[in-house]
Amino acid sequence: MTPIASSAKSKQDDSLPHPIYTAVSQQCQICAEQLKRYSHADSLPIDTRQAPNLDIGFGQQRALKALRTALDIDASGYHVFAAGENGLGKRTIISRLLHQIADHASAPNDWVYVHNFSDPRTPLALALPAGQAAQLQQKVGELWTQVKETIQASQYDIAPCTLRPLFDSIHQPFSSLPDVTAYLDALCADMAEHTEQIVHGNEEAAVSIQLATTPSQYTVNIMVSHDPNGGTPVIFESLPTHLNLLGHIDQTIQSGTVTTDVSMIRAGALHRANGGYLVLEASHLLEQPYAWQSLKQALQTHTIKPSTLASNTAFASGLSSEPVPIALSIKVILLGEADLYYELLELEPEFDAVFKVRADFHDDVPRTHEHELALVAKMADIIDDAKLLPFDNSAQAALLEHLSLQSENQDRLSLHSDRLIKLLHESSRHARLKNKDIVNNTHVTQAISDMDERSGYLRDLYWNELKTGQQLLNTQGKAVGQVNALTVVSYADSEFGMPARLTAVIQPNIGGGEVLDIERDVDLGGSLHAKGMLIMTSYLRALFSQHHALNFSASLAFEQSYAHIDGDSATVSEGCALLSALANTPINQALAITGSMNQLGEVQAVGGINAKIAGFYDACCEQGLTGQQGVVIPMANVKQLMLRDDIIAAVKAGQFRIYGVHTLSQALTLMTGLPIDTKNKKGRYRKDTLFGKVLRRLMLWDENQNAEDNDDDKQAKKKAKKKRKKKRRKKDNQRQPDANDNKDETTKETEYL
Repeated sequence: MTPIASSAKSKQDDSLPHPIYTAVSQQCQICAEQLKRYSHADSLPIDTRQAPNLDIGFGQQRALKALRTALDIDASGYHVFAAGENGLGKRTIISRLLHQIADHASAPNDWVYVHNFSDPRTPLALALPAGQAAQLQQKVGELWTQVKETIQASQYDIAPCTLRPLFDSIHQPFSSLPDVTAYLDALCADMAEHTEQIVHGNEEAAVSIQLATTPSQYTVNIMVSHDPNGGTPVIFESLPTHLNLLGHIDQTIQSGTVTTDVSMIRAGALHRANGGYLVLEASHLLEQPYAWQSLKQALQTHTIKPSTLASNTAFASGLSSEPVPIALSIKVILLGEADLYYELLELEPEFDAVFKVRADFHDDVPRTHEHELALVAKMADIIDDAKLLPFDNSAQAALLEHLSLQSENQDRLSLHSDRLIKLLHESSRHARLKNKDIVNNTHVTQAISDMDERSGYLRDLYWNELKTGQQLLNTQGKAVGQVNALTVVSYADSEFGMPARLTAVIQPNIGGGEVLDIERDVDLGGSLHAKGMLIMTSYLRALFSQHHALNFSASLAFEQSYAHIDGDSATVSEGCALLSALANTPINQALAITGSMNQLGEVQAVGGINAKIAGFYDACCEQGLTGQQGVVIPMANVKQLMLRDDIIAAVKAGQFRIYGVHTLSQALTLMTGLPIDTKNKKGRYRKDTLFGKVLRRLMLWDENQNAEDNDDDKQAKKKAKKKRKKKRRKKDNQRQPDANDNKDETTKETEYL
């Protein structure tokens, strides 16, 4: 009876999990409390109407410090490149800062262009105190009107000296401006000459009086005029073309000839921002021909020279105008992403000399109570500006949790404004649709769901393929050399998790083979994916080559994947698939895995962890939750977990499991249920370990090959022996006629016959 009982006990033990698997499973399992960090509504304002005042520099203190440094230094080249991702609100923050400074500063000079009576081809640029450009224009216009009236009243019989009191009166308002008074002297002299021509019967001069038109040489063309109490200008140019920046000179065609005059000079963004600040999108600037070169030259020379519009070559003989450049004093702030900044540094040698200050805008901030309140203040500012419904503290908490999800970190909050603004608008809409006067967390949740649904077309296509069996995926059972890898699909503004089947195929190769990455060989794998494969291969060589030669070839592929694959987050799953195939040991298909790996077998963090987990959970729900399914992720990613509430509920109910691992060995234990690298007293891997199975199989291939070689040797020896016997027999036959050498020819002939 005893042997039977012992046998039964042994059989029962074989069905139980290995003690090492149990220990690793308990050690690596992540509890539900670690899967999301919630915001406590009680610690937030009752609603956004009670929010604290907004600090415009919240979260961007480093960038604002750099900006203030550049603005305080009055030296050449201290312009700013504001670097950061699109959607961070760089323009809003910078504009508010600049307006704060500009509102307390003195208004800059007005600028006008006037006729140059000494050289009509070069109009003069005059600077006047703020607000006086319009006054000069008005006085010159009034002067000409008075001159006309005086001439007409005298019926064209007038002495030029009669106009002297009129000329003297215009000098008085501008007596402190030498350049202006010099221009007025020339103006009055020309008017006197004009009057003389009228008196002496000049028809052209007389016509200008009769038609009540102002001659172009008496035009005061205002380039820019400022309110004396309005502070310095802050200009954002949305279309920074060459002409929109520098201004331009219009032209007219008269009798087939191109003509222009001082009245046709048009101001550009540099004129409007002169004495203040100009904000430009760097990418828009670089898209426009000659725009960057024009801006660079203006900033280096500290002058603005309007551009002449290209005219038809048929009219090239027309008059041209070369206005005197206007002195430029300005601070320019370029907005762009960091990658563009580095490209400009590399491709434009003078870029660093012109834009000496880089202001870095951060993507997120630490998730502290102080920062949560600051973000509520930011929400309140957006809500007030857009006239949305107020948000209660439950809605605020839901938004803060979503900002942590966007940051992919429990301890960080995203500073991206674009998505937050959309969420606020759509949440307010849902509250209005339900006739509510305040927004709560259910409205925010519905808005998030709507936004995900709108961007989920590609995801729905995949799930339809999974439902119909076109996409092969098993969430139950076991398979050798087959792993469910966690991946993320990114397309435009859509990103979602999608589990993919990864397979490995092994074949013996005594001469030494290689690990073939099918994705890379067909140009579907990126450089980071290739790097991960090489690291994994290097790890395996270091692991086994000291014990046995790697006498195999392998191939790895993502099945039913036809798009470009990049990133090293599949390194751990590739290692698991390859070692499973080498050991001929099955992998649990109820688990999916992701993780990067270094050459020491340590598992490293990856991106998109929340989307990856959600993707496999949804696949398991589609095929039926068994309570055994789950995911294996890097332990370093646990702080990035901000999972959906339904996934957390499934974990609490024991229907889904999440494991965090530090090493490939831990991952392999969870995936195979075996100990991995336990050694005996002699320092060799135990036979029941995964690595032991791998080495035993490598040696078996050698033994099989040696046996085949021995069989081949025996066959070769038999063939050689037969060949020697055949040669010996042939030689014997050749020596036999020598015994009859003494016979005469007759005897020989008789014997032959």
